[in-house]
This record gives sequence, C-alpha cells and structure tokens, in this order.
Amino acid sequence: MNYLSLKYKKGFSFVELMVVISIIAVLSTMAIISLNSSRVKSRDSKRVADVKQLSSALEMYYNRNGAYPTLVTSGEALKSPDGLITYMASVPSAPTPNDGNCSPEQNAFSYEQIGTSYVVSFCLGGKAGDLIGGMAYATPRGISNSNDTDCGVTIYYGGISYPTVKIGDQCWMKENLRIGYMIPVAYGQNNVVMPNIIDKYCVDNLAANCQEYGALYQWHTVMALPACCDDDTCEDGGIYHDCVDDVAEVHRGICPVGWHVPSESDFSILTFYLSINGQGGDGDGDDLGGKLKEAGLTHWLKESCDNGTDPIANCNSSGFNALPGGFYDSAGALQFFNDGVSTDNAAVFWSALTDGDDNTHAIARDMTSNDSAAYLTSYDKATGASVRCLKD
Repeated sequence: MNYLSLKYKKGFSFVELMVVISIIAVLSTMAIISLNSSRVKSRDSKRVADVKQLSSALEMYYNRNGAYPTLVTSGEALKSPDGLITYMASVPSAPTPNDGNCSPEQNAFSYEQIGTSYVVSFCLGGKAGDLIGGMAYATPRGISNSNDTDCGVTIYYGGISYPTVKIGDQCWMKENLRIGYMIPVAYGQNNVVMPNIIDKYCVDNLAANCQEYGALYQWHTVMALPACCDDDTCEDGGIYHDCVDDVAEVHRGICPVGWHVPSESDFSILTFYLSINGQGGDGDGDDLGGKLKEAGLTHWLKESCDNGTDPIANCNSSGFNALPGGFYDSAGALQFFNDGVSTDNAAVFWSALTDGDDNTHAIARDMTSNDSAAYLTSYDKATGASVRCLKD
C-alpha cells in the first residue's frame, strides 16, 4: 500500500515572529511620528504665510486710510471704512488642531489695534524659519517671538481702549480692566449666566460705573481659573486642580495677549522704583499710594497724597491714575465706594499671589482716601476687586 508522503516545511519560530512584529511596530511608530511632524511643520508654515498675507492687507489698508482697522475678524472680509474697497476677501483662520504647547485660544489669530500700530498674535507648534515654537507676533516691523509694542500708546482689547503708562521699566494699563459680561453680584462669578464668558461686577449693577471705575472681579476670574479655585484645591468638570500650582510665573489670566496679572513682586518693583526716585518712602510706602492715586476730588473723597506738609503735592506723580472702585466683600456687600454716605473710599488691586498662610485668600495692593499709603493686604478670593494688567 502506498501512503501519501507528507513533507513539512520549517516555519518561523515564536521568537522570530516577535522580532518581526517589533520591527514593524517600530517602523510604523517612526512613520507616524514623521507624518505628524510633517503635518505640524505644514500647519506652522501655513500660519506664518497666512499672517504675512494679512500683514500685507493691513499695510494696504493703512496706506489708503491713514490708520489700521480697529477690528479684524477671521472669516470676514477686510474692507475700507466705507465698504467700497476690499483689501482681503476673507481674513484667514489659524489651521487646526493647535500644535506643540499652544492652547486652542493661543492658536487663534488675534488682532489688536495699538495706537498707530497693531499686533497679530498666534502660536507655532515648532520652529518655522527664524521663529521658534510658542507665541509669535506680527507688527508693522515684521514677525517675531517678541511683542515689543511701545508703551504710552493706547491699546485695544475686547473692543475697549486702554491708555498705557511707563513707570520705570514697567508698562502698566492706565485704567482698570473692564472686559466681560456684567452680572449681579448675587450670582457669583461662575459662568452660569453666560457660559465661557468672563463675568464681571459693576458697582450697583450699573454699566456706567464699570465704564468709569472699571469692573470688579473675583480672584479666580482674574486668573482665568475655575470658580472652585477660590478655595485651596478643587475638582472642576472631572479635572483636579491644585489652584496654587496652576498659577504661572507670568500669568496672563484675563489680560490681553502679551500682558499679565501683576505678581506681588511686580507691585514691589513698582513701589520700590517710586521710592528710590524720590516719590515715596520705604517701598511699602507711607506715601506711595498718593503717587499712584488720581489727583483731585472727582473720584476720591479726600486728596491725601503725602504725609508731609503738603497733602496734594505729589498726587498721581507716577501717572498710574488709580481710581477708587471700592470692592465687594465675600458676602457680596459693597465696601469703600463713594455712595454719598461713606466717609472713605478705596482702590483694591488683585495680584496673582495666593496668601501662603491661607489659600482661600490672595494678596492685593490697596489704598484709601484717608491716607497716602499703599498697603499689602490679604483678601478672601471671593472678593470683587479691581485689576490692572502689566505688559510682559
């Protein structure tokens, strides 16, 4: 009887298969990384090219109209004020997704008119020509990683103009911030009324008071952190926050791009400059508040600018022009505002510094009409107070 003869061929061993699979996995990973890197470079190249085209359109606009536009919106045409001339059919939007360390907000093309100049801010995922990854800025001088617009000009943020003032080596807003959507103080600033919109208080719920004195914000709002960050640590939307560690060394918060919420060190630099330049005492300042306060009695109940023989000699010598916006305490009660009854009014400016002894409090600088000092004080983070932005 003949039997079918079976022949066996030697196959791959398990170890050999694993080696092959590993090699394929490594090659696939390298291919994906290379592809992703190419895509990031492609998006960055488009970002730069789009911004250059926008800059060219802005220069044509300037040459024709003698000024840069006050508002530029992605997806809309850039036209002359009378609408008869089109300089750009559609202002480009930044490519998505955001790359590198850029947030979605930073990735967007953000235009701001600044006096007789402008800045378009955007964010790169990596190196693009002479630019490095991170924030980049286009101005009439070109594109760079530095937002070096001059101080002393008026800047525009959220459709609102803010004059600026140079004090020493610092550039400060000369008015209190007032961006946001006005809500009654009873609601608390938790974005419930208008989700994803900056909440603000206006004294007595009058928009005119925000226009005149600036808005009042709780600390977490100023820092653009979750409402629960008025406490020590918290969980918001399933995300755990260590609300002290979430504060960057230079923290933008709700300030414009290229500006930040001043740290306590920033305030100390300010007061120290005033003291060594003959404008105050010892850095915490028996009379430094006077050098920061607006002169006259238009807003302050008393003109207390100096502890010496002349109480009004140095009012607002710094040009800071502090106004007494008062504050809402953590219970929602208005304090130290010129309501026709109070005998004293005050200005309270948030810093980015949490009180090291009590994380439910943060440090602020305040001054009153009763004396000329600038005090360093700890306030409950639920307090509604003023904020001045400082240029990076």
